[in-house]
Amino acid sequence: MANTLTRYQPTGATRLPDVIDRLFQESFVLPSMFDRTFGGSAKPSLPVNLIETADSYVMQAALPGLKTDNLDIQVVGREVAIKGQIESWFPDNGSWVWRGLPSGEFFETYTLPVEVEGDQTQATYESGILTVTLPKAEHVRPKTIKVLVKQ
Repeated sequence: MANTLTRYQPTGATRLPDVIDRLFQESFVLPSMFDRTFGGSAKPSLPVNLIETADSYVMQAALPGLKTDNLDIQVVGREVAIKGQIESWFPDNGSWVWRGLPSGEFFETYTLPVEVEGDQTQATYESGILTVTLPKAEHVRPKTIKVLVKQ
């Protein structure tokens, strides 16, 4: 064993490359794990789709068990805020095996690419899906220009 090379590693010390690797893994790759572990934002994000049409955005959110009395939607400029509470059923003598459906209070804010007309926004709730139609502001809608031909 006299010809074997071993790296000196003092007890209790950590190599700088190992510390940097850990920093990047915890900061960029697994931020949600940090949030759940240390209470940053323990609430799950809502599953949401955003669809763009020529004159509006359509936002769909999966909110099973939502009572619309517990729902508040606010639209200002490009910001859409959805606040509410989902009540889930749970038997008295039950215990969770796994839990995947959102429950409890939630508050999410979304920033849209362009301004929308908040006063013309419409929302419907059907089969556990909240659909919010957000008309684009008039000044950002595409304009069709008719070309006049001179003779």
